[in-house]
Amino acid sequence: MTEQLKDPFDWEGKPFTFVGASDVYSLFDPAKYGLEPVAASTACWKGFVISMSVTNGLLRIDRLEVCDREGHYPAINGVEAYPTDESFGMHVYDDLNLAPGYSGTIMLGAFPDFLGQGHAFLGNRYLYTVELTIENDRVVDCKEQIDEETMKKYDELF
Repeated sequence: MTEQLKDPFDWEGKPFTFVGASDVYSLFDPAKYGLEPVAASTACWKGFVISMSVTNGLLRIDRLEVCDREGHYPAINGVEAYPTDESFGMHVYDDLNLAPGYSGTIMLGAFPDFLGQGHAFLGNRYLYTVELTIENDRVVDCKEQIDEETMKKYDELF
């Protein structure tokens, strides 16, 4: 099976991978924006990739790459999509600064663990995991799981 494209997540300036959410469709539902994603390739069965961030405690969707069934790409938050040869020919919405109006939990992972020592989420293992509790796009709680050695390495990198 082809590994799926990951949704990047920048948490207070540090890169993570979005692993999951307690209600993923309230976090981002393409239909809400007039999109009907289709698989762009076997590496992206859901038909889209979203890049999210938390800065100063606020959740935002920064970028959307999507392949729409009908080739229809309406403006989102005042941003027009443009086609790209990258990402399997998906259309891209940059600089969205979109507040999703999300309340729930979000799971993030960093440092994929290929030796099976890390914390497992949806078949993936990470040496550094974060659970964010969000209320109306604002982080109200954060739980981290990381060992001291990994934290030193991460701090050196970022």
